Amino acid sequence: MLKVNVRQLDNKGLDIEGVLEPCELELDTLREDSRATGFKGGIAYSLHVSLVSGGVLVCGIIEASGECVCDRCLENFEMPLENIEVCHYYENVEADEIDISPELREDILITLPMKMLCSEDCQGIKIPPAESGRANCAGKRQADSQDSIWQSLDKLKLKRQT
Repeated sequence: MLKVNVRQLDNKGLDIEGVLEPCELELDTLREDSRATGFKGGIAYSLHVSLVSGGVLVCGIIEASGECVCDRCLENFEMPLENIEVCHYYENVEADEIDISPELREDILITLPMKMLCSEDCQGIKIPPAESGRANCAGKRQADSQDSIWQSLDKLKLKRQT
């Protein structure tokens, strides 16, 4: 969790920097939610917190490195998430502290692409050449030395009930 003590803020504001573990932003269970499998290392942040018009303004940058699975080839790859700009305004803050972790988590998740690709020119899963008896590349069925699976059904004699 990343909490900011509002009572410590003055007119100049407060600069905070550091590294959060993925579990602190509930990103350690990301595997269940998406094709991203986790984060390599920590999540770095550099934020400025200030009092503005009766509220608290948090602006800055967060960076992380995601471990993902390619949607085309299913290979693992590393996706750098660099310079994610964040800006959140909390109005009517009455508590001594505000937790900005949920918003930072959302900023990271929104940055992840809908289709994760290891590279723009990824060709996808490598499919081996067709085996005998299977459809070839042109879509034509090759001769099969075994009986067709449908031949057994063709021999089946059913009685009609009226």
